[in-house]
Amino acid sequence: MDFLFYQYDQLTFSLCISAGILLFIQVLYYIIVYGKVGGFRLPQPKDIAQDSASFPPISVVIVTRDEQENLKEKLPVILEQQYPNFEVVIVNNASNDETEFMLKVFQKLYSNLKIVNLYEKTPNKFQGKKYPLSLGIKSAKNDYILLTNANCIPNSYFWIMNMAKGIYKQKNIVLGFNLYEKKNTLLNRFIQYDSLNNAMNYEGMALLGHPYKATGDNLIISKKNFFDNGGFISIYNIASGDMELYVNRVAKKKNTSIILSAEAYIKTEAPQSFSAWIRQKKKKIRSAHYYHFWDKFIVAMPTWAMLFFYTILTFLFVVGFTWQWIVIGIIFKWIIQILLFYKGTKVLMKNKLYIFAPLFEIFFLIFNMLIGMNTLFSKKDRWE
Repeated sequence: MDFLFYQYDQLTFSLCISAGILLFIQVLYYIIVYGKVGGFRLPQPKDIAQDSASFPPISVVIVTRDEQENLKEKLPVILEQQYPNFEVVIVNNASNDETEFMLKVFQKLYSNLKIVNLYEKTPNKFQGKKYPLSLGIKSAKNDYILLTNANCIPNSYFWIMNMAKGIYKQKNIVLGFNLYEKKNTLLNRFIQYDSLNNAMNYEGMALLGHPYKATGDNLIISKKNFFDNGGFISIYNIASGDMELYVNRVAKKKNTSIILSAEAYIKTEAPQSFSAWIRQKKKKIRSAHYYHFWDKFIVAMPTWAMLFFYTILTFLFVVGFTWQWIVIGIIFKWIIQILLFYKGTKVLMKNKLYIFAPLFEIFFLIFNMLIGMNTLFSKKDRWE
């Protein structure tokens, strides 16, 4: 028990205080942000009866290019959703495969399918999917637009019904969640954790009244609100993060709701290779560069706090500071982190990743910094 009576010099005392403050910041962030996700409850607005007649008409909008096989497998689940009044708008953006002909076959089978064919590539001044996505939204007959992608499949036939529960009062943005399909590989576990950690952050902040991003795989917006805010005009020359950046600019506490129900989830096939995953992460990093300053601070703050925390502890260990206090601080942080990740996984994705959350966190601390530096010098893709 000699460590209880350690004699501090001025340097070690200052570093210990700094480490304690950084530990407090991290634990407080876990409790407030991650805890909010773990305690999520579905909204039950009194002004909307939970019957089919009360839900507004919805248009599902999907932009696709050369994804014939994805559409063949996943589109029927969307077209056969159990919802009283909806259409599905597919924007075929100059596909070179048999997408156009396959969609015509689907259209004969499903009267709620609308096809918008683009035979020329996106105009040079538009980056990413903004041009075809804007056309899809404009072509929709309903005001509420539910956005997803061709490589996504609803987790249930009540996906639209459950997402629509987020439409009440003045809410014209509904944030959903997309999860990656599980596979028994190390890469998939990394992807699953990365997805969970990102969701815990932005969904938690949205539940606290500060929405700053969304996934275009599972998102409701208002058509009127979209065009009233200028659509993608302010971000038309940015290649990545179409809906993510739109939400960053227009989402507020008063107009945004969150739905974290298993039946409202979208499943996406995870990247099959390490290189494909890296490309995906680079796109997200590029998008985050265009966030509002305060949002970038919120995203970066936990990472920097963690980096300086472990750096200080490492330095203290090297200079001979009593190791027992270092271990106590780390164990305390890890226990809080694991408990709150456990609560979050019960809401977002039921798996055992929470057990390894501290180890994944350290890995991604280093990994994301390397990817971020590499992204500064990498070539951008126009079709994002």
